[in-house]
Amino acid sequence: MAAPAHYRVFDACGRTLFFVIVASGFFWCVFSRGRAPEIDIDPLIMADAWLAEENYFAAAREYREILEVSPNHFEAISKLARISQAQGSLAEALEMYQRVVASNPADPSAYNQLGSFYAKSGRPEKSLSQFKMALKLNGSYVSALVNIGDYHVGRQEPRDAIRHYQEAIDVDPDHVRAHENMGIAHAMQGEFDRAAVSLRRASELQPESRSIKNNLARVLRAQKTGTRSVER
Repeated sequence: MAAPAHYRVFDACGRTLFFVIVASGFFWCVFSRGRAPEIDIDPLIMADAWLAEENYFAAAREYREILEVSPNHFEAISKLARISQAQGSLAEALEMYQRVVASNPADPSAYNQLGSFYAKSGRPEKSLSQFKMALKLNGSYVSALVNIGDYHVGRQEPRDAIRHYQEAIDVDPDHVRAHENMGIAHAMQGEFDRAAVSLRRASELQPESRSIKNNLARVLRAQKTGTRSVER
């Protein structure tokens, strides 16, 4: 038998009132604490996010907090060094890169980072010794091979540069910088056909790169005009 109308209305209202009370109690439980429960986030992820936004102050703060817990944390030290370098604090950056090497003496990337710092600081001979140390630890370390190639390009030694770029490509056939810079080294020797092949491959791998397109255009112009070589 159906309930009388006034009971049906009361029943509906009662369920509504019950729902409101329960819901209110839930929200009171959540908000009476003052805020929602915190979500734990990996501090390295947080630091990297700040670094990606170039918020160096916040990123450095997070990396230093990581080092308070793990004093030899490779990524934290490396990225603090990068921040110092980006901010022009070269002495501090050098100290941090040296700390990376001291904390990770068996890691070729540590020497490669220090070598890259020396290269950008205008100390090519120091950079070369670090790149060679990286290769001593790992003879197939691509970044060091490419960096040594760049060292020889800077010294106007394209033949040695090409040899190192080719070694890098043998290990990593899709390494964009190795293809691009090998194209430049070939162009320095007047080998425009080979230069064009290398630069076209680099452009296929990274079609949005303006520098690759510009270098390829220079090589193609040199081919047409009979230029003997193209400077770096």
